Amino acid sequence: MKKLLGILSILSLATISASTTISCGLKGNENNGHIDDNENVNDIGNGEDTDSGSGIDDNDDDDTDNGEDNENIEDGEDTEDNENTEDGEDIEDNENTEDGEDTDNENTNDGADDFEKAVEDFQDKGSESLLNGDSEATWIDAGDLGYEVNDYYKMFELYNKQIRVAKLDDFYSSDEFKNIIQDLKGDFFSDFTNVSIDLSNMNLVGEEVLAKYQPQNLPDVFFKNTEANVLETKHAVLREIHEDGSDITFKSGVQKVNNQIFDYLDQNISQMYNDFETNFSQKLQGKDYRGNYAKIDNFLMGEATLGGIKITTDKFITTINDFKINYIFSLSGEELLPSTNLVNSYLGEAIYKNIIAGISSFQSNLGVEAPKITTSYEIPLAFSGINQQTGLDLWQDIKDNAFYSVVSSNGDECWTYSNDNYPKLGSILSLTISGANESRQELLKIGYQGNYSLELCSFDSSGTFIFRENLAIKFSTIFVENGLEKSGWEVPNDQNPYEYAGLQIQFNFMNIAFGFEEFSNNANAIGKYFMNNTRI
Repeated sequence: MKKLLGILSILSLATISASTTISCGLKGNENNGHIDDNENVNDIGNGEDTDSGSGIDDNDDDDTDNGEDNENIEDGEDTEDNENTEDGEDIEDNENTEDGEDTDNENTNDGADDFEKAVEDFQDKGSESLLNGDSEATWIDAGDLGYEVNDYYKMFELYNKQIRVAKLDDFYSSDEFKNIIQDLKGDFFSDFTNVSIDLSNMNLVGEEVLAKYQPQNLPDVFFKNTEANVLETKHAVLREIHEDGSDITFKSGVQKVNNQIFDYLDQNISQMYNDFETNFSQKLQGKDYRGNYAKIDNFLMGEATLGGIKITTDKFITTINDFKINYIFSLSGEELLPSTNLVNSYLGEAIYKNIIAGISSFQSNLGVEAPKITTSYEIPLAFSGINQQTGLDLWQDIKDNAFYSVVSSNGDECWTYSNDNYPKLGSILSLTISGANESRQELLKIGYQGNYSLELCSFDSSGTFIFRENLAIKFSTIFVENGLEKSGWEVPNDQNPYEYAGLQIQFNFMNIAFGFEEFSNNANAIGKYFMNNTRI
């Protein structure tokens, strides 16, 4: 541990310049982060110490100047009987003087160790005191961030890192938050005089998510169209979402729902609740939480790192760049029970509405619609691939990123994705390919999502989900007699050791894999369009 030494023990406030900074053994500028939805946690704030860091002697030495045994010899002058003379001045009783200032015959750093300890306690225990004190600086509900009751579902946009960082930055810049931090002064620096905490340069250095409501890692499978709700759920997600089903009485009122999406979420909310409560409780136990908010409708917990916090006393100055503070987001503050479902809680209602918004945004962004090709089988997905706002053309990206392309003797244009590069298709459809970020962020923001992906998958003969295993697919543009084109992805059976092709789609609270029996590893799969370009 670094210590505050030397010159500080004999300086008064009047002799410390405004630029002097005392590091007090701080841990330094650390950025910790976590990626969620292709996010880079540490892309915010520079966490730089605005002071020079001068004024500290980092050595564990005594307060002496080129001397031993409390004797100081300067300019060739000798001292005897433990007396030191300088410019004709006499010092007695083991006293050492420099520039006319006196100190006792003790090896002291004038309270620097105490200040360093206070700063460390402020860093290590400040956040814990806010957490256990149920402070609004840590426990943040919808009203604190300006969300109305009918807009609770929009609060899940905080799963999007860009939006979460912006919201946190505004929150930590507010006078309300700064006043709470100022109030910690009395808890940790009461033994010092003229203490001030300057937050004018405080910034958000980094943040990471520790726990949140989310679906399981393995998707729910919707495979055989003959099974209940399978075909209807495929159409709701991969065609057009409608809310023209049952009338449901939510906490905020009665409204019609999409029965398939409602049923899917109603079957999964208990699992999401249990998983979150287990993880969240462990995090609180690790911090010895003793407050009253553990059982309210919290849905996301994280930790932020703040920098640029300057603490000044009459003798010392330090700037903290790694102050850790938890943030916990909730909706209404109502208590949740293990029997929580979509209709007896604001959280359940918000989760349903959030998924409807996410699916709608996906369909609008990719131009999802009914296929333009008339076939005897169910084409899994049809979309224009054009984003009018950003100019993105997904079908052009499909062509440009193919493993190879050929033009057959009859004029067919074919672009093939093999096992080596088929994951690129997932990047294109998930809008994570280079040049697609603007379209992706538009989809996330309009749908209040932090997670979206659409990727190819496969199934074995029993309909068991297999992610990205031995897939190959061919994109074709076929010129027919009347001069029109039919474009889409075909499944060339000779390259596919899997049994059935599928699509996996994910949002904040949905993870589904759709299997398609028509696209099986047999001859009748050849020439069938897996996806259709509806612009042609």
